[in-house]
Amino acid sequence: MKKVLVAVGVVGILLIVFWLARQDQQPYQVETISIDDEQKYEGDGRRFAHGLTFIERPDGNMDAFWSQTTDDGQSSEWTHNVMTGVVRHDDLSLKERKPLLEAPFAQEPVSVSATQSGTRMITFEDANQTTQEVAQRFMMMDANGKIIKPYPQTVKDGAHSGHVASTKDAHVIVWSDDWINRGGVDNLGTGKTVNLTAYDDAGNVIDTEAITTRDKDREWWPIVAASPKRALVVWQRYIDEEDYSQVMYALYDPVAKRFQKRPLLLQPNNAYYEYQVDYLPAIDAFVVTGNTRDGAGYMYLINETGRIVHGSFNLPQFVREASPAIKNKDGSAELTYPTAPTGFVKYEVTKDTITEKLQIHDDYQWQPMGTAGFYTKTDEIYFASLARNGIVEKIIHKRGEE
Repeated sequence: MKKVLVAVGVVGILLIVFWLARQDQQPYQVETISIDDEQKYEGDGRRFAHGLTFIERPDGNMDAFWSQTTDDGQSSEWTHNVMTGVVRHDDLSLKERKPLLEAPFAQEPVSVSATQSGTRMITFEDANQTTQEVAQRFMMMDANGKIIKPYPQTVKDGAHSGHVASTKDAHVIVWSDDWINRGGVDNLGTGKTVNLTAYDDAGNVIDTEAITTRDKDREWWPIVAASPKRALVVWQRYIDEEDYSQVMYALYDPVAKRFQKRPLLLQPNNAYYEYQVDYLPAIDAFVVTGNTRDGAGYMYLINETGRIVHGSFNLPQFVREASPAIKNKDGSAELTYPTAPTGFVKYEVTKDTITEKLQIHDDYQWQPMGTAGFYTKTDEIYFASLARNGIVEKIIHKRGEE
């Protein structure tokens, strides 16, 4: 018996030594900044905070936008403020946090994008001031924070779950319409249709289009990314009585006011809500990531004509509602993603290849409320992540740096 215990102890020591050596071999070290260790809210964290976006300022620093509860997170109402703050490259911490918009109804999730001029479109799910029924709203400001279109501007009464991306000179808000509050696994509620509305920099409507048209389908939670010319819309289609969805996509041109591709099946067995789309200027292509119902990550490259040029599968699992930090190079892009449940993974992406470079270990367990990051001017990688205890910040340093 003693020999067995000694053997077990030796194995345990060897495992610890191996783990420590593995940490020392990492080319990066992760610094964590957390404003509060106390869990403020249990349950669906999106009721506490939801949606996080970074937009570059004219001075090169980064503005952050997100929604955050107006109370202690314990009430039954989903009421939020639209919040803003700034991260400076010489001081990597989210400072100057304050409400951009305080209103009596729910504003979540927040999604923000800017055209080449720097004009910002800020959209969020809200409620009609009179009827208190759901509505998709927006407001607009210039790059210096001057209001162009004040709250409340309405995309459509009855619309919800909207997100925005901007081409060179147009803002494309994608949104769901109607709500079916019954059926499926766990009585899952869904939207009915997916639509888009395009605006110019003055806030005038350019076009409104229905993306989905099949009456029998239930389709919702559209997200969007934009190149200088076109917007790629990605959403999920409900499958009756199943615990997974189909991920669909369409490509829209706001200048021509027409779809280049619509709608096409991208991923047939996706975990609910677990997909993300981004545009990579270095290779003029879109990257769509997500997780299958079995928890395996995938990544597709889609060019500006809407053609799928590459797919990689059985990747580390991506974090829900987390966008990557992107470094554009000459002919390639470096992408760093948070991975579920902990850590990060880095990829090198060209026009037709996806290469995993390395995984970065960290013990923080991500929460699916909104995470976003960027590369700093000195090649550090900064992430902020909404959590039940506030906002958790991560800085990935090259080993040996402070």
